Amino acid sequence: MRGRPAGRGKDSNLFKIDFDQIGRILADANANLTRQIDETLQRADDLPIAIENASDAEKFQNIIREIQTLVREVARARLADGRPFTEAAKVVKKWFSKPEKILEKKELFLSNCLREFVVQNQITSHTSEIDHVGAESALGVPVSGDLGVTVGEDNHEELDETPIDVVLEWEVQSFDRALLPLEDLREFFTESSINLALKKHLARKGPNLLEGVKYSQRLGKL
Repeated sequence: MRGRPAGRGKDSNLFKIDFDQIGRILADANANLTRQIDETLQRADDLPIAIENASDAEKFQNIIREIQTLVREVARARLADGRPFTEAAKVVKKWFSKPEKILEKKELFLSNCLREFVVQNQITSHTSEIDHVGAESALGVPVSGDLGVTVGEDNHEELDETPIDVVLEWEVQSFDRALLPLEDLREFFTESSINLALKKHLARKGPNLLEGVKYSQRLGKL
C-alpha cells in the first residue's frame, strides 16, 4: 500500500468530504431554529428607532432576552451537530500526535547535545585565547586591553579545531514579577495583553482609576 507524499498542505481532502452536503443537512436539521431567528430579527427590526418611554424600553428588553436565548440555542446546536466532526478531529490529532511527539523528543535530545558541545567549544576557545594573551604579555609582547584579540592563523586553527555553523539564541527561562522593570517593557506589550490587564484591574479595582484609559458602561446580561 503506497503512502501519500508528506506535507500535502491545508487543501487536502483525504476523506472526500462533501462540504456542501454538510451545509444542506445542517440547514434542514435546524430549520425550526432558523425560523425562530428570522421571526425574532423581524420583531427587532419593527422596534422604534429610539426609546421614548418605559413601554418601548420593555419591548427592547424582551427582544434582547429572546436574542440572548437564541444565541445560546445556536451555540448548543453547533456543539451538538458538530460533535461527530469534533470527535473525528480528535482521532486525527491523536494519530498524528504520536509521531510528532517522538520527533520532538528526539529533536530536543539532539539539540541539547549539540548546544552543550557548542557552549563547551566556546568556553574552551575563549579560555585558550585568554591563555594566549597571558603568554604574550609575560613575554613582553604588547597586548590590547580587549580580551577578544585576534591571534595568528596557526593559533586560530588550533583554537577552532572543529568549526561548526551553529548559532545559540538566548531565551527567557523564568522571571521574578517583583523585580521586573515594567517601564522598560512598555513598548513590547501587545494590545491584547494590555486589554487583559485592564479588564482584570477593572474587575478588582473599579473604573476611572487609571490615566490614559477611557471607560464606558454596557448593558449587562438580562
